This record gives sequence, C-alpha cells and structure tokens, in this order.
Amino acid sequence: MINSISPLDADNSGILVFKDLHKRFGDIAVLKGVSGKLVPGQISAFVGPNGAGKTTLFQLLTGELKPDRGSATLNGQNILGSSPYRLAGRGIGKLFQDVRAFPNLSILDNVIVAIVARQSYRDKPFDFGLVRNGRSQVLAKKAREYLSRVGFDANEEALAKNLSWGNQKLLALARLLAGEFRCVFLDEPIAGISTLMANRMVPLIRELAEAGVAVALIEHEITFVESLANDVIVMNEGVVIDSGSASEVLSHAETREICLGL
Repeated sequence: MINSISPLDADNSGILVFKDLHKRFGDIAVLKGVSGKLVPGQISAFVGPNGAGKTTLFQLLTGELKPDRGSATLNGQNILGSSPYRLAGRGIGKLFQDVRAFPNLSILDNVIVAIVARQSYRDKPFDFGLVRNGRSQVLAKKAREYLSRVGFDANEEALAKNLSWGNQKLLALARLLAGEFRCVFLDEPIAGISTLMANRMVPLIRELAEAGVAVALIEHEITFVESLANDVIVMNEGVVIDSGSASEVLSHAETREICLGL
C-alpha cells in the first residue's frame, strides 16, 4: 500500500486551484479562461476532443508553459511560472504520455534516479554518482519496493530502452510513485498499451488517490474514465463546457457526442 503522506511532502498536501487560465500560441487561443480545482483523494478526468486544450492546461500547471493570464495555487501559494523541477519539490509530478525514462539506464537505476531526485529537491543538489557509482543497497531496496508495487516483473538490470511500451508505462508509474508527490498529472496513461496492461493500471491509480494524492488525468478511453474518475471535466475549444461527478457528466448527451461521436 502507498504511504499516505511522505515526510518530505507532508507540507504539500492540499488543494490545487486554478482560475481564469488563458494561453495563446500566435493567433490561436488554446485556453480561454479555464478554472477548476484538484482535491486530495480525488481522481479528476479531463476529457474532450484533440485540440480542446487539455494538454496545454496540464503544461501550465506543471511548469512546462507559462500562461498569458490567470492564477494557480497549491495550498494558497502561487505555482505559475515555477520550473517543473521547483514544482516537483513542492509536490507536483507528471506521468508523460511519451514516458521519458532514461533509455540507457537499467530499470532499477531509473527508479533510483527518481528517489535521489526527490531527496535533492529540498536537501541538496542531485548527485548522479549515487546512481551510477556504487549503487547503495538502501536505494536499491527502496527502488525494488516501488517496482513491486506496480507489479513489474522484468529483469531489473535490463535497459529501459529494451522494454515493451506497456512495461515502459509501468516503469514510468513506478518512478512517479518514487517521487511521492501530493498532486499528479497523468497524460493519457493507457495510450498505446493493451487492455490487459490498462486493467493493471486502474488499481494502481486508484491507490494513489486512496493515499491522499490529488490525481488529474487526460484520457480518451471513456470506459477507463468511468472505472476511475470521481469527477469529469469536459473541455472543447479551450473552455470547460461541463463538469461534475463522473456518473452525471458522462450521462450527458452533449458530452457523449463530443467525446464519443454518439
């Protein structure tokens, strides 16, 4: 079971609130005043067609982009304009759609990097030597625990680049757990993986929320959303057009037409 609150991140548990976020790329308005909140222990799914602004919203909230206008706070403190590294230190993590593991590091060392990085956010600069030069037994044991949590059964010394896409997704999730974040953004966590692997993801993501983490995910597979989400936020053309409980929102005809073409 995932620990409820890490000592490193205990101060970062809380609500992430964003208001009136705007973002343009040239003449194209991608976000046109998006507001909402992410709540500890809740899974919020952002759905809508490609180009709706979902990924851009996540990029603003994780420090990859800066908004043109608007605000976002974690526990009442501004997070906009901070780098992803700084936001990670404040408890915000992200699972990228394209995984972004270190391809030439072993599976085990990939997770050790995440553990060492978590420690370095607040304590000291990142020490890559801890990973490559004399891997400590303490770090290795902890990394194996995270791999075990996600049910990873491949050779821990295999290079990440040699993994199947599904196993790369599991590795990315193990790395996310190792970060012990208080708020996580999952960008299409089951994209490109088998139904069997996707079904393995469901209880792992649910465990994050049960441990008190605020979980936000982008997903086009509505069945997956129905199995996980507490709340659903429907976006289209840069605005939120519907939001509320998953059962309510996903029953709306307009939502089904936008997301499913029905």
